[in-house]
Amino acid sequence: MNEGADPGYMHHLIHHEAGHAVASYISRLGFSKVTIESGLNDPWGGFLLPTERSPEGKPKAVAKEIVALMAGIAAEEQTFGNYQDGLGYSDRERAHSLADSVTGGNSVASAALVEKLWRQSREMMAVPRHLRAVQALAEALITRKTIRRTAARSIIAAALAAAEGPIA
Repeated sequence: MNEGADPGYMHHLIHHEAGHAVASYISRLGFSKVTIESGLNDPWGGFLLPTERSPEGKPKAVAKEIVALMAGIAAEEQTFGNYQDGLGYSDRERAHSLADSVTGGNSVASAALVEKLWRQSREMMAVPRHLRAVQALAEALITRKTIRRTAARSIIAAALAAAEGPIA
C-alpha cells in the first residue's frame, strides 16, 4: 500500500477502485487497469478507462461510464456502511461533465441523470455476487497493487461465477 496512508483509508480506496472495475465489467465497459499505486489522476491510485474512446454525447455510453464512476462510492457504502470523503470527488465531477454532454449543459437535467445513475450504481453494488466480485478484486489489489484488464476480468468473472452463498 502507499507509504504513510491511513490503513482505514486504504481499505476504502481498495474497495472503491474495485467497485469501478466490477461495474465496468458488468456494464461491458472496457478498462485498462485498476491500481492502488500513485501516479494516475489521483495521488493514491485509480481506475483507468481507455482514453482512445470518448462517450461524450452518446447517451448509452455516458450512462455506462457514469454508473462505473459512481460504483466506487457505492462499493464503499456496501462494504463499510459509509464512504471516505474525497475519494469520489473526481468521479462525481466527471459524472456531471458527462451528463452535461448529453443534456446540452442543462444543470437540472444533468443532476437528475447523475442521481438516477447513482441509484443504479448503488443497486448494482447491493447484489451479493457483485459485492463478492468487489471483495475478490480488493483482496487481489492488496498484494498486487496494480492489476491489468485481463487479470482483473478473470478475478471478477471467477467471483461472479462462484456458487451463491453468504459473503464472508
